[in-house]
Amino acid sequence: MNWKYYLLYSGLGLLILIPIALLQTAPGYMDAEYYYAMGLRIARDKSLLEPFIWNYLNGFSSLPQPAFTFWMPLPSFLAALSMALTGLYSFTGAKISSIAVFVFVPPLTMKIAYDLTEEEKAAKLAGIVSIFPVFYSSFLGTTDSFGILMILGSVFFLQIRKEEGLWKYIILGLIAGFMHLTRADGLLWFAVACFYILSRQENTVKAVSLLGAGYLFVMAPWFVRNWFVIGGIMPPGASRMLWLTEYNDLFTFEPGKLTFMNWYKQGLNKILRDLIGAFGTNIKTALIVQGQIILVPLIGIGIRKTWQDWGVRSAVFIWGLIFVVMTLVFPFAGSRGGLFHSGAALQPILWALAVVGLMDFITWGVNQRGWIGKQAELVLGLGLTIFLAGMTIFIVQDRVVGGDISQPQWDQSYREHLEIGKELTQLGIDVESLIMINNPPGLYIASDRSSVVIPNGGIDTLIRSAEELGAEMLILEANHPDALDYLYSEPQKESKLEYLQTVSDAHYFKFYNIEE
Repeated sequence: MNWKYYLLYSGLGLLILIPIALLQTAPGYMDAEYYYAMGLRIARDKSLLEPFIWNYLNGFSSLPQPAFTFWMPLPSFLAALSMALTGLYSFTGAKISSIAVFVFVPPLTMKIAYDLTEEEKAAKLAGIVSIFPVFYSSFLGTTDSFGILMILGSVFFLQIRKEEGLWKYIILGLIAGFMHLTRADGLLWFAVACFYILSRQENTVKAVSLLGAGYLFVMAPWFVRNWFVIGGIMPPGASRMLWLTEYNDLFTFEPGKLTFMNWYKQGLNKILRDLIGAFGTNIKTALIVQGQIILVPLIGIGIRKTWQDWGVRSAVFIWGLIFVVMTLVFPFAGSRGGLFHSGAALQPILWALAVVGLMDFITWGVNQRGWIGKQAELVLGLGLTIFLAGMTIFIVQDRVVGGDISQPQWDQSYREHLEIGKELTQLGIDVESLIMINNPPGLYIASDRSSVVIPNGGIDTLIRSAEELGAEMLILEANHPDALDYLYSEPQKESKLEYLQTVSDAHYFKFYNIEE
């Protein structure tokens, strides 16, 4: 297909994404705030240390602490690169990399559709589908991993369909490495590539060796860094994620208690309820978010049509593996955004398969119902475009704009933390003082203050952790541990804390007897 069409749809994608990104003057939520904060640390301060603690899984109790012991570094590396290249050490400079990454999503989606159908009209429609990404539209212009994953997943798909050769497996290994450098569950892509080799390749030792070489070319330097900084190639908190009994265990101050026995003691009934709950939530994510409601049956038809294609089989297998891992292995993280994040890598493939399904549906209509082919393509293609465009506008209005376009809802977290930073200054709290708060990365990007997350537990856990960490102030907001409900409801009645004030539904406390 003519390269000009790829360029055209990249441009159209930017025309839609840039206005959305312009409304987003802040990262919007903690994941993106973290990636931006660390991108800023790398670009501005030349540091791979975190000035905050947002979970205690790795057992660190002092600042600064090693960075990227939970989330992986590639999104921050790209944010840092764009800030360094533009000289804009701000969110504007950071999100340029996310916008630049999205440029490649429409043409890659088109390429997948064209390779599966060998029809330009299918590729063009796939390009249109990709520039109206509905639920992903709010996230592609901020500092997160969605666009990166879409590109890597698309290239993996295109590469695995190629003829056997030396570079095929090296490139697959490189992609798997970059997947892992983007998200910890990216390691699943390496496993799938190994499975593909074992099922297809006669010279498995050579192929797996090439795959491993490509993977390690990307990941070995990071493993070495981890070994010297944290004493192992993988952070200790990674295994503890397996034994959460609730989502808030992520913020426990006693991570050593997150063991198999502790998990098993909660009882099979509780474990099954959690797994069923995660399954229900993830099914909704699959159908509503990834399937975008209307695309679900079309994707199913597309998969059936192209099932003999090893790229399609691999994509379906990867999606299934991610779904299982995010439901059975990490039910709390998976149902709270893990599947949404990891599934983004398959999204361009799903868009392309939906178009394949639509083309096959139209062919059925022509053969079985006497439809006029070109007319059906025009009506159904236009209808699909209008639906996806309308849904994208609705989602952007709901999640980004809110009720007042002059004060976009998306930036609410940043505005709140900016106000908290100003209040701390007015209270005479030194910028070096350690704060305990719900969202440490959010406070850092708004005020440049170090902070630690409020641990899950009651008042005794709160005070003990503050003493150990050296926290001087507590900011208790509406989003807080359940065991502190009483403190949020009646902040002046707790004698173990010095209540200072309440501003915008946030209570300000000072800890007594904190050793300097």
